[in-house]
Amino acid sequence: RDSGSASSDVQGVWVQFNFVDSNTIQGTVDDEEDSRDIHWQVIEWFQPDYGFVLELAVPSKIGWIGDYVDHEIIIHNTGLFPDVYRLYSSRGMFIWPTEVWDVDDTIEISHSELIQPGGSWQFNARVRIPRRVAPGDLDIGTIAAESEFSNGIPIKTINVITRTSMPVPFYDDFEE
Repeated sequence: RDSGSASSDVQGVWVQFNFVDSNTIQGTVDDEEDSRDIHWQVIEWFQPDYGFVLELAVPSKIGWIGDYVDHEIIIHNTGLFPDVYRLYSSRGMFIWPTEVWDVDDTIEISHSELIQPGGSWQFNARVRIPRRVAPGDLDIGTIAAESEFSNGIPIKTINVITRTSMPVPFYDDFEE
């Protein structure tokens, strides 16, 4: 409560963030509009103009030798502006082919669609398990994304782990 104020309903808001330069956001809240203004100052202060997060739906998947395995990946635009992301893939240490495909697996792609702030977009990392691998083998491919509109955001990566399935162990109780 501010004793020098004419109104007894005045509330003070002080938010301290312990960064190197001791940034603060301060204000007086007289009504709901003032409260919203301070709320948006905090959001704008924390939220970058451009930003994104990569999310892998399932950490690892299993497939049959010689087949394709699709890993679902989602890009979340956490920035204040719409953005498009360039997409890259790299093979794992055992060189299983890893590619970036649209979510319907109809075409190989090199970038996302335009994603609005707060929006998401899904695509697949498609891994082909070679025929020359053994049951139980695995490989780790990497998918990378970078903003097309901002030069200041570092490239972000996510690993996709693909394993070959194991055959069912043979069992015979030798009874007739």
